[in-house]
Amino acid sequence: MARRIVVAINESPLSLSVLRWALTDARTGDEVDAVLVWNLARFGVLENPFANLDDAARHHAEAARRLLARAEAEVAGDMADGVRTRVDVRHGDPVQEIRRAAEGATLLVLGNRPHGTIGRLGSVAADVISSVHCPTVLVPGSPSRDHEATGKHQDIQL
Repeated sequence: MARRIVVAINESPLSLSVLRWALTDARTGDEVDAVLVWNLARFGVLENPFANLDDAARHHAEAARRLLARAEAEVAGDMADGVRTRVDVRHGDPVQEIRRAAEGATLLVLGNRPHGTIGRLGSVAADVISSVHCPTVLVPGSPSRDHEATGKHQDIQL
């Protein structure tokens, strides 16, 4: 029986690891949905880099497609044939939108970059896993590794 695997991503380096994990776990016939949730509220009003919501939506959709393509290329030899992938870009509250995307999913895959105490879940991951009704995998991340990969600290939603 084919599975529907929902993978919550953003534009962080951790999202690449999350996608690679999901793609290598997928079996022939499975569908991997890469869900990117964006929200202009994370940008300050004066710092908003987008002219309008359509520009922001296009930016995030393209970023998600690039990230998925990169992950597929990196795991090509380890990925089962016949795995279907798609990008699902949503605007809104990350917790609510990830919950909605996970409705009816066989598996949800989240990245988790703990904040503060070792082993503590990030706030989005904690809120999502407390209310979804499907098995969930947390792919661990590290604030220092994310910083090193990009050369700057990013505001990660997951």
